[in-house]
Amino acid sequence: MKEERTTASQVFRASAAERALLDREAVSAQLRQLGAEVVDAEPLELPPLLADAYIRLKAAGRL
Repeated sequence: MKEERTTASQVFRASAAERALLDREAVSAQLRQLGAEVVDAEPLELPPLLADAYIRLKAAGRL
């Protein structure tokens, strides 16, 4: 999203994308403060990370 923006549409789209990323980070931080485990990853990376988180939580008796 760091390329040059030459139209209003490109500026608005980049702004919306940046806002979404900031909102995502804020929600993740709030959930972590409440004790939730947050797994945030790209689709191809998500399954193994979820499995790892599940095993870690199960071993810690948090399920």
